[in-house]
Amino acid sequence: SSGINAEYGGYSRFESHCYERFDVETRIMKKRIEVQLGISGEKIEIDPLSGISKSLQILPFKVRAESVPCDHLIRCYKLNQAEASERLKLKIEYLNEAQELKEFVFSTATPTVGSRINRKITFIMNQIQSKIRQDYLLSEKKVSSSSMKLSSFLPSFGTSPR
Repeated sequence: SSGINAEYGGYSRFESHCYERFDVETRIMKKRIEVQLGISGEKIEIDPLSGISKSLQILPFKVRAESVPCDHLIRCYKLNQAEASERLKLKIEYLNEAQELKEFVFSTATPTVGSRINRKITFIMNQIQSKIRQDYLLSEKKVSSSSMKLSSFLPSFGTSPR
């Protein structure tokens, strides 16, 4: 076995952790900002392309680069199903150092690029089996199941018998 997993776009265990960068867009204060998304097996980095993006000059503050360790990633998923000529939107959810759920939303120039980013991040998350991610997903599942139990005891309004 070569270690290649077709389910995640043909990435091998080794290739998925190699650094790769993508030019994507995000929105800050309703302005589209071009950023570079760098992904490795250790972290993802979001760097504003300040020399290229005219939108950065309009913002009242400096946009800084951000970095998220891969063991803090919670999930990555597509927000839309784009046609070949459309932009694909992706959401990456992660826990910051204060254990708060945060997100990045990006759009890619083509669905192919977006799918590649999604597959790479998903493959890395499945490979590293982060305790931070596992604990968060477990607590999320517990909250979800307890709220479902609670809702079965709540009266349903507007359906009273006559």
